[in-house]
Amino acid sequence: MPLTIDEIIIKAQLNYTAQQIPARPDGLNDTWHKTAKHYLCTIRREGFGPRGPLVICYSMGSGHKHGPRLRDVLNSLAADADVLNYSEFETWAADLGYDADSRRAEAIYDKCREQSQALRKLLDEELFRQLIAAERL
Repeated sequence: MPLTIDEIIIKAQLNYTAQQIPARPDGLNDTWHKTAKHYLCTIRREGFGPRGPLVICYSMGSGHKHGPRLRDVLNSLAADADVLNYSEFETWAADLGYDADSRRAEAIYDKCREQSQALRKLLDEELFRQLIAAERL
């Protein structure tokens, strides 16, 4: 039976901080982002030396009354990690409904790949696979 995201957090000894910021510094803004809340999230793995931290931008719709929880951030990162199943941008873009000629879409693809690889490094291969297999929230 797959582990839950909460069980993976405990098993990996993850801790987390989220600092609200006025806008995304990564340039991946669009109209929705003008009304969203943005956070700079730092995920660390206790007792594992040089692994991490993983620092990402995370945005939430304005209707959310609380900041992001670690389980929510990991859920999003796990979903985004599907990008690692694609060897080329054009196929990923077509499957997800992006315009393959869009530089913004390619920047999103590149950022998802970068963050997914950093998450894999932080967790290790086994925990990364367990996170990918975990039930989505």
